[in-house]
Amino acid sequence: MISLDFQWLDDHGLGALSRDDEQSLLVAIYEELELRVGIRLSEDVTSEQLAEFEALMAAGDEDGAKQWLDTDKPDYTEVAPAVLTEMGEESRGRTDEVLERRCVETHGRGELGW
Repeated sequence: MISLDFQWLDDHGLGALSRDDEQSLLVAIYEELELRVGIRLSEDVTSEQLAEFEALMAAGDEDGAKQWLDTDKPDYTEVAPAVLTEMGEESRGRTDEVLERRCVETHGRGELGW
C-alpha cells in the first residue's frame, strides 16, 4: 500500500506550499507515478501480453486485470511502493526547483509541474 498525501509532501520538503498547490502537486505526482509504474510493469512482457492486459483495462475488467497481474507480474504489488520511493528520493533533490517554479507561477510566468 502506498501513501501519497500531504504528509508525504511534508516529509519530502514540500510542505511549505499552499494547500491548493499541494493538491495540484499531488495530482501531478500521482499521474507520474501511474506512468512510471505502467512502464515498469510493461518491462519483460511480450507485446501480446501487454495487448491482453490493455484490453482488460479498456473493457473495465478489473478482476481480469488483477488475475493477469497475479499470473504475469506477480511482483506488481511491490512496484508502486518502489517507484514512489524513487520519486521521493528525486524530490529531495528538486525541492528548491519545485518551490521556485511555484513562486514563478504565482507571478504568472510559469507553471507548477513535477
